[in-house]
Amino acid sequence: CHALQCFEEGNEQDCLKGIQLLDKTDSIQRGYRNLFALRASCKQGIMDLYGATEDYEAAIAQQADPELFSEKAHIFLTMGEFSLALQDITKAIELDSSDVFYVLNRALILQEASDFDAALADLDVAISLCPDSAFIYTEKATTLFLADRHSEAKAFFDKSLALEPDNADVYHDRGYLKNFLEDLDGALQDLIKAVQLAPDDADSYFIRGMIKLERGENGCSDLNNS
Repeated sequence: CHALQCFEEGNEQDCLKGIQLLDKTDSIQRGYRNLFALRASCKQGIMDLYGATEDYEAAIAQQADPELFSEKAHIFLTMGEFSLALQDITKAIELDSSDVFYVLNRALILQEASDFDAALADLDVAISLCPDSAFIYTEKATTLFLADRHSEAKAFFDKSLALEPDNADVYHDRGYLKNFLEDLDGALQDLIKAVQLAPDDADSYFIRGMIKLERGENGCSDLNNS
């Protein structure tokens, strides 16, 4: 219990204390799965990522749990080990293919690895599992943009905003896309909305200012706010 409390405190010193307490327990010597997983979380807190993966592996050896595979995949993604991350998140999906969280996570790993076709296939599965998620539509639009399928991306930004009409980030991203597609009027409208919803978003001011200059308007105020 004391080790769990240390981990929940969240800072590096408390995570170290939690690890020290767990190392001394008889239970971890006997291979209790939950304690290995807890110690792995503590090691993540102090960025001992290799140590964390080893503890997750020890926990998985006790019981193959999709959540543990997913956590280990996240660590490998943080380390830039895309192939190892894909192996673990795929094992999570094999154990529970109905959980959209695992499917979406694999799509995001594939996106980071620039395997856009495979990422899009997973995003389609994620949409079928959770058709009312604005976030998934946004990620599909982003992946299409990264895959140089720019004209296809807009429809999915549109779907995202239909579900979450007050999302400043999506207005920003759609505005950026419209600017890229040379729809300056549409881009300006989206960026005006983005700034209204998030008045501290410097990037939206910058892009809006550049569009105004391109249109022969005064964009200096926006550039000064960026």
